[in-house]
This record gives sequence, structure tokens and C-alpha cells, in this order.
Amino acid sequence: MFDSRKLTASKKLNWQPILFSLGWIYLIVGACAAICSFIAFFLSEKSMVSFTLTFSIFIILSAGLIAYFKDNDNTQLKQREGFVLTIVSWASISLLSCLPFFLLMPEASFTDSMFESVSNLTATGLSVVPTADYSLTSVRMWKNLLQWVGGFGLILMVMTLFPAMKIGGTQLMFTEFSDRSEKIMPYASQIAKALLFIYAGFTVVLTILLWAGSMSFMDSLHYSMSAISTGGGAIADQTADMLSPYSKIVLSLGMLVGGSTLMLFIKTFQGDWFAYLKDEQTKCFYLIISIAAVIVFFQLWGTDQTPASSSLFLVISTITTTGFNISYRYDNVLQFLLLILSVLGGCSGSTTGGIKIFRIQIIYRLTKNQLLQLLKPFGIFPTLYNRTEVTESILSGILMAVFLHIAGLLAVAFGLVCYGSGIWYSFSLSATLTSNCGTFMGEYAEHLQTLCTEAKWICVIAMLMGRFEFVTFVVVCMMPFWRR
Repeated sequence: MFDSRKLTASKKLNWQPILFSLGWIYLIVGACAAICSFIAFFLSEKSMVSFTLTFSIFIILSAGLIAYFKDNDNTQLKQREGFVLTIVSWASISLLSCLPFFLLMPEASFTDSMFESVSNLTATGLSVVPTADYSLTSVRMWKNLLQWVGGFGLILMVMTLFPAMKIGGTQLMFTEFSDRSEKIMPYASQIAKALLFIYAGFTVVLTILLWAGSMSFMDSLHYSMSAISTGGGAIADQTADMLSPYSKIVLSLGMLVGGSTLMLFIKTFQGDWFAYLKDEQTKCFYLIISIAAVIVFFQLWGTDQTPASSSLFLVISTITTTGFNISYRYDNVLQFLLLILSVLGGCSGSTTGGIKIFRIQIIYRLTKNQLLQLLKPFGIFPTLYNRTEVTESILSGILMAVFLHIAGLLAVAFGLVCYGSGIWYSFSLSATLTSNCGTFMGEYAEHLQTLCTEAKWICVIAMLMGRFEFVTFVVVCMMPFWRR
């Protein structure tokens, strides 16, 4: 829980562990660029020079930061340093990762390249570059590696290396990870490693299942990485409704995994076999999907689309904020439903964007208890969740997060309106960006290319703030944060 008094009373910001950790994050993303460079070399693609240059920049920065700060005695990353590391790492990697897009897309401006980079890194999946050369295997791999790493989280990635780095900082996890459940392992690095094992393991399983169907190995890998990370930008020139029913079922399972609380899978593998099914958030997650799928089914009934195989896939793709490109024509009812689902998002502690179901559940129960209190003034109505009373600090944090999300959504919409976009278009685009979801913009995606430069930068900032769930960004912008 953020406390401005602690930040005000704290000492000068310690940049040494921040920059040392940043060096290791650069090393991780640099390894992704090296993979793409090797693929380009092996397939004789023209992108090899671009990825080699990107890899070199990351490695030089990484080596310099790690070598310079490796002998630092003060290696404790506290909450204050964690907030700064989160902002600096995401901003700088977004900037450096746009280099291949800028070099390989002659018609793309720097702003367009930055949009592509941030959209992939935040697992949003939108694009403003119609002539993007995504036919190259190496470029597609770069796009999906950014989604896969960003979907898991840059901070969680580097936390798996904490023992080797000799760095501590349990609170660092919560700067970009929405799950605040009890610690199921003694050290934060152990939790991060277990989460990465789950994340990578499901990616491998999903790839094998897709490969066993009608997909090639590379397409299976791309789609599985997009589904688990809930990024949705698998292949630029294909739409998900062109996939076979088998592939849709497999991808739906992958998106459900990405949209679920990943901690629950750790508990399951630790022996609590029914932890996933017993969780109240998970039950609500599947209930919402079921109800929405029935509504979509009847909305698509009688059209030239296939409602039975498409309704469930569309709902899962939207509520998990995956946003696979689907070439449907939505009526007003379907548009509004998808907008609500995208803002709602998946479970806390998942790879999805949005407000999160857990927070909506708590607010609903709090509201219900307040109404009961009016009817029975002397009654006691505690807010329970998973048979445990929700503390005052958790309630305050939930209300804060929901308020910031709604306020941010409205602020982004207002900014887009100021730069010439229509009211409904601005509101729907803002909801899509701040929830890191691309589903709702399916038939409007071509309008993104006509946005002015200022509006595109608003979109870039909106996607990053949505990935932070606004809290980290707002905290760093507060004056007490920088006072000694």
C-alpha cells in the first residue's frame, strides 16, 4: 500500500540498484533481439542488420550498467526505487525496441514506430502501420517476443535473476503485478521463477497443441505467445476468424490461462488441486464469460457468421483483453457489450488489462453491505472474499485503483477529442488503450492510421499507463515522492 509519508521521510533516491537492475532487464530484451537476428541470418532476411544493431545497443548498455554498479554495497530495491525502475525500464525499452520497426518500415515515422513498440510490449495488439512488413519471420518473432516478455512483466523477469544479482526487494513485484494474495513462497525471486515456469510451460503446451492441428510450427509458436500473453497481435495479415474450430478452442484455453490468476496454478502444483476451481474470482470469471457468450450467440444468430464457433472465442478474446483481429461487423448492442468486457478485464495477477474482476466483486459486496447497513443500522456486515474479511487497506487500494482507471480513461478520451476525434470513437479507443485490448477496435482499426502525431502520443502514454494500472505512474508524478 502506497504511503506518501514514508516517501517524504525517506532519504535521497538510490539510483545504483535501479540502474544495476536496468542493466539486467536490457540483457533480457537484448537476448530477444539476438534470437531475431539469428532467425534473420538463418533465413537470409533483410532484417538481420536491424536486429543486430538493436541487439548491440542493448548489450552495450547492459554490460556498462552491470559492470559499473556490480560492486555496489547498497543493493536493496525498496518500494520507492521500485516505482522508478518500473517507469524507467518500460519507457527506455519501449524507445529502444522501436528501432527495428523504424528501420524496416520506410513509411513509418518515429511516432508510428514508437506506437508499434509500446503496443506490442504492453500486449495491446493495435497497429498504425498498414504497410508493416510482418511477412518476415524475424519481425513477427520480435513482435511476439515483445508481447510475451511484456505480458509476463519486465520487473518479474528480472526478479527471477535476483539471487544471481544479489539484490533484494519483495515490494518490487507489486509495481506491475496486480495480485496481492498471501505469499506462497518465502522469497519474491522464488515466486517470480515459479510464475515464469508456469507462463513458459503453458506456452510450450499451447504451441504443441496448435502444431498438432493445421498450423505450422512458427505460426503455432506466434499464436501461443500471443494467447498466453493476451497480446492478440499474432499475424498481421490474418484474422482469427479464419482459423479452424480446433485452433480456436486451443487458443481459447490459452487465453483463459492468461486471463486467470497465475498464482493459483502454483498452488495447484503444490498439492492444492482445487485451488483454481475454489477461487471466487475464477468462478465469477467463467460466469461472466458464459452469460456474455450466450448474448453474443443470439446477436450473431441469423447472420452470415457462425455463432456457435465464434461467440465464445470472441467473448474470451475480449474479456482477457487479448484482442485477436476478428473481421466482424458489430451492431450497437455487441459493441457496447464488448466495450464493457474489455474495461472489466480478467482476473487479478493475470496477464490481462482492465479493472480486474476481483475489484468489481469487492466493490459490489461493499455497496451491498452499505445498503444493508441502511436497512439495519445496528447490524454488522463485514466484506468477505474467499471466506476471509477484506481489510480496510485493501478496500482503500481497490477504490483508488478503480478511480484512477476511470479517471485515466476519461482523460485520454478528452485528449483524443481535443485533437479532432469523435466522442464515441475517442471513448471507445480510450477504453481499448487503457485496458490494453484491441478487440473492440476491429472494424475501426484503419482509423488509427489517420490520427495526428499528438493523438498517437496520447495513445502511447495511455497504453503504458494501462499496463501500470495507473498507480505506478501517478505515484511517481506526485510531489511527495521526490521530497527528501
